[in-house]
Amino acid sequence: MKKLNFLLLSLLSLVLFSCSGSDTFQGTWKCMNGLEEKFEINFTPDHVTVVQDGKTLVDSDYSQYAYSNQNGIISYTIQGDNIGAWIVHFPYEDNKKKGLILDGEQQVICTISKEDYQKIEQIVD
Repeated sequence: MKKLNFLLLSLLSLVLFSCSGSDTFQGTWKCMNGLEEKFEINFTPDHVTVVQDGKTLVDSDYSQYAYSNQNGIISYTIQGDNIGAWIVHFPYEDNKKKGLILDGEQQVICTISKEDYQKIEQIVD
């Protein structure tokens, strides 16, 4: 019985840990959409906030439910009540400091960068 309880607790811990967002995209990012509007987005392990000019536009809990790594090109799919499905996509094998946020149809919502605001064409070659 003790082994069964330990196994169930271990499995529950694994499931809870795997649902939180990856360390790769945690923190604050500078974002720019296709209209060149600037935003800041902040990811914690289970929450995302989007702010523009001091006004909160998005405030949502989320969970990560998919991960893809194709030759170092990494994508994380997250789902939240106020955001639907987002894909946090890093198109460069050697650079995880800039990327894209895509919607569930794989259309670009905005660019993300740790350093400065990036136009879509600066990230997508």
